[in-house]
Amino acid sequence: MTSDIAKATLPDRKRLLRAMAPDGSFIQDIIALADEEVTPGDTVYDPVNPLQHVDIPLNAAFQDIRTIVMAEGRRTRKEREKLDEMADRSACALSRLPHGCLRFINPHRYKVSISSGLNQLRRRLAEEVRHGYI
Repeated sequence: MTSDIAKATLPDRKRLLRAMAPDGSFIQDIIALADEEVTPGDTVYDPVNPLQHVDIPLNAAFQDIRTIVMAEGRRTRKEREKLDEMADRSACALSRLPHGCLRFINPHRYKVSISSGLNQLRRRLAEEVRHGYI
């Protein structure tokens, strides 16, 4: 494990969730353990500074961002998305980002957090490395 937490690989199998406001705008993305349930009100952690944390708004909805596109060497979808459909989907997603992230001057960084379970696993493994258990 590296001493620079910003460069450390996050352990275990993961899933990527997008927290969205009731109006469909993006709040933040959350990296969680593959079998972990993340719910509104849960605390999530900054992956670079785990002492910084925030609670997911109670009115948030979640969307799994990743999808399986290949299985057993074959595409999982029969139809290919057309270029203009991709452009429309991308423009729609961009419009749902927080306005501060879209500024050209001093833009905000879009928030990506790690779940409580992933944060605990990373801390436990770091402790085991420090104490020579691994």
